[in-house]
Amino acid sequence: MLGKLLVCLFVTVFFSVKCFACACCADAGTYSIFTKKPDSYLLGVFREMKFAKEATLFTSDAGVDPINVKGLPKDYNDDNYQAGFDNLTLGGGFSTNKWTMDFTDYKGRKGSLVLPLQNQMLKFAVDLEPQRNAPNTTLYKEFRFQGIAKGTGFLQPTITPNTKYFLVFRGKGNSCDNAQDFNYWRLEITGTKASYAFWGRLEQ
Repeated sequence: MLGKLLVCLFVTVFFSVKCFACACCADAGTYSIFTKKPDSYLLGVFREMKFAKEATLFTSDAGVDPINVKGLPKDYNDDNYQAGFDNLTLGGGFSTNKWTMDFTDYKGRKGSLVLPLQNQMLKFAVDLEPQRNAPNTTLYKEFRFQGIAKGTGFLQPTITPNTKYFLVFRGKGNSCDNAQDFNYWRLEITGTKASYAFWGRLEQ
């Protein structure tokens, strides 16, 4: 009787662990894109995502092209280009339903971009290299956010009331989302007086 009980217990535990382990398994050929309201679990993931200490100003092959960079201090131009010009130190993170990104530029000027979380976000996931019989499927994933940006310090003068932000986190993982899955971010600011973007890494 005891032997049968132990066998039943083993079978129950084994299959429960197996099912739990596969709950996050991604299916080959996955393509998913949808909007949703961030729930309490995702809010916890956002709080765990930490910006690395360096951000880079996005520039094109043409340099500090006004098409890509508008609304930063006047010394952000090709005539004043110097080593480290496009690198900024970065602090901040997610708290109280908003991201705060604290920048210090190459001249030591400080400024922040405050990005309030909206009611909807976009989640994207895709199997980039589908293989029918692959033992494990890894998905390329993105979290995308849009909203109205606020600014302080050297970033404040060109942040008008209609200035928008587009923030993307990207990385790889399975069907369950964890902070460790995401390793890069990109932030785009667009408005009447501002048009620029920063990008960087997330700490792992």
